[in-house]
Amino acid sequence: MVDYEPPDSSLADKVKRADAESERQHARLRGQPPAALKAVVRDPNEPYAARGNAMLLLLQHRDPELPEIVLGLFDDPDQSLWRLVIRCYCPDDARIRSRLLALLDDENEDNWSEAAVALARRSGHSLLPRFEGWLREGDRPHRNVAVECLKALNSPEANRVLQEYWDRGDGDEKQRLLVAAALLSAGDDRGRTILEAAARGVQGGTSVFAATAIHAVDRREGLNLMMHILDEGDLEARQSMVTQIGSFAQLPHAFTAEGLDEARSWVRSELQKLGV
Repeated sequence: MVDYEPPDSSLADKVKRADAESERQHARLRGQPPAALKAVVRDPNEPYAARGNAMLLLLQHRDPELPEIVLGLFDDPDQSLWRLVIRCYCPDDARIRSRLLALLDDENEDNWSEAAVALARRSGHSLLPRFEGWLREGDRPHRNVAVECLKALNSPEANRVLQEYWDRGDGDEKQRLLVAAALLSAGDDRGRTILEAAARGVQGGTSVFAATAIHAVDRREGLNLMMHILDEGDLEARQSMVTQIGSFAQLPHAFTAEGLDEARSWVRSELQKLGV
C-alpha cells in the first residue's frame, strides 16, 4: 500500500469550473420559453454549457421540435453537442437513424463510437453483423465499442457472439475483461473469475473497472472489492476508485486528500444498508 495523494489539482479545478458554469447557465435559462431555449441551442456563439442546458430543458418539456433540432446539431461546428444529446435522446426518426448510420464510417472516433452505441440502444439488431466484425477483426477502439454495442443489444444473438468470443480464448487481457463484464451484466458468469482476480490485484484502473462491473450485479461483493482497493491498491487504483465512487455517490471532496476517507465512509454505509 502507498500513501494516498489526490489527483492533480488542475483536474479538480477544471471539474469545479465546469460544474459552476453549468449551474450558472442552468439558472440563467430555467423558466425561459421554448423559443428562447431553441435560439440558444442553435446559436454557435453561445457557450457549450448554455447550449447543453438549453437542450436538456427542451427535453424535459418534450418539445415537439426536438427531432428537427437534433438533425441540425449533426451539422453544427461543435460536434460534441449532438453526442451529448444522443446519449439521452434518440427518437425513432428515420432521418436521425440515417445520419447515425452514415457516422459509423466517420473518421472521428468520438463520432462513430457514439453513433454506434446510440443505434445499438435503439434495438439496432440489423447491425449485429457489423458489430461482430468489429469485435473479430477491428482495431482496439472498434473492438471495445463492439463489446459495448453487443451489451446494449442485450439479445440472445448478441450474447452468443460474446460467448463464442470468450470460449475461443480471443483477445488480450484487457479485451477479455471487457467481454467478461458484458457477459456478467447479461447474467453469464463465465468470465467472473478473471474480473474478481483483476479487482483483487489492486493494480491501476483495471482493478477498478473489474470491481465496478461486479458491483453492478452483486453489490455486496462489489463493495467489498472496492474497499479492498481503497485499502490495498496502488496509487493509481486508489485514485481511480475514489473518482469512480465520487461519480455516482457525489462525494464533495473526491479530488482532494479527503476523498479517500469519504469513499471508505460511503462503502461502509452501503455495506451497513445490506446488513453487513
